[in-house]
Amino acid sequence: MKRLSPLPLALLLALASTACLAPLEPCTECPDVAGTYEFVAQETTVESENGNLALCNEVYYTGVTDLVILQQSGSALQLTGYLSMEGTLYEDDTLAFNRVDFGETPVGPVTARISANFAPENGRKIIKGRLRFDIQEHDCDVWSVLTMTEVQ
Repeated sequence: MKRLSPLPLALLLALASTACLAPLEPCTECPDVAGTYEFVAQETTVESENGNLALCNEVYYTGVTDLVILQQSGSALQLTGYLSMEGTLYEDDTLAFNRVDFGETPVGPVTARISANFAPENGRKIIKGRLRFDIQEHDCDVWSVLTMTEVQ
C-alpha cells in the first residue's frame, strides 16, 4: 500500500475542510417561495450543555398557529405576520431569517430566528425547519419545530 507523504495529505485535508466550510451563496435562480402560509410552531425543546436546564426551561414557548406572508425579491425574503423578519434564500433551498427581539423573560432578553428548508410536496409550497430562541446571557438551546404550509 502506498503512503501519502505528509505534505500532500495535509493539503488534501485542508482543501476538504475548506470545501465543507464554504459559506452558502444566496440563490441566483431562486424557486418561488412567496405566498401566504400557515405558520405552525410546536412547543419548545430545551437543551443545555452547561447544566442550566432548569434556568433554560424558564423560556417556555407553547407554540402557535398563525398566518404569515412571505414576500420574495430574488434571494431576499421578508416575513410578516406572527413574526416580522428579513431573510435570505440560498442556493441549496435553505432559508435563514435574521434575529429579531422576541421579548424579555425571567432569564433575560431573548431573540428569535428561523432556519428552514424549502421542501415542496405534491405541488404545495412547504417550508420546514426550526424557530430558535437565543438567550444571550446563558448557554441554552431552545427551539421549536416549525412548519409553514402555503394556504391555497
